[in-house]
Amino acid sequence: MRRSAVPWRSSDETDERSRRHDIAPQWKKSSFSGPNGDCVEFAPAVDGTGDVLVRHSKRPDEGVIRYTADEWRAFVAGVKHGGFDL
Repeated sequence: MRRSAVPWRSSDETDERSRRHDIAPQWKKSSFSGPNGDCVEFAPAVDGTGDVLVRHSKRPDEGVIRYTADEWRAFVAGVKHGGFDL
């Protein structure tokens, strides 16, 4: 698992990959989130890597955890198979 902030770059860089960094991630919350809003949000990374970003919904400016596409697929598969049921 790699932990990092979203790698923003200045808009004066000219290559296509850099321009995509100027686009804000499109954050989503689970439809199962409670009314108190205490949950996590996720978004695909905007740099074209296929990575997935995760953050706390009540404290979005406190940082982002970045998962590779393989790590995210393994997590989703585990959820679907009951690997995290309480």
